Amino acid sequence: ASLDPGPVADLLHRLFESASDSASSSWGMVEAIGAIIANRPDIYGAFARHLFPYMGDPGTREAVLWGLAEIADKRPDTIRALPFYSLFPVLANKDPVLRALALRLLGRIGAREAGLQIMGLTHDPTPVMVPDRGGLTATTVAQLAEEALQLIHQEKQS
Repeated sequence: ASLDPGPVADLLHRLFESASDSASSSWGMVEAIGAIIANRPDIYGAFARHLFPYMGDPGTREAVLWGLAEIADKRPDTIRALPFYSLFPVLANKDPVLRALALRLLGRIGAREAGLQIMGLTHDPTPVMVPDRGGLTATTVAQLAEEALQLIHQEKQS
């Protein structure tokens, strides 16, 4: 992919096209897109902005948040350059997994702009299972809020 990124870029285009096709199943496609971009955000980071429209589909919201957080883990500047403010309402979503994934993402990009909303979740004891390094990790929304605030605080000092 480093020597000739063209075929991978073509694959990303096809995955986006298939994920948008109402006649196909998007199972795993949005996750694959996020993983590809996260693996080489220096080459494919420009594709990250195309994940945002999938937040409108309840079936792909978790995948979008996971993918953006994976990209942010390696290149937070790539996500900060996007309209990440549109994700702030997810912190108030009734689905605790969406709140958890949004916390992870916003912490990784050092989103101090969402600090007050994140602080409000430090008392949310709701248990969640979140994807982590190829598996699932049991945690709580409150724990992820604390972690996000720590990351934001570290970012502020840098």
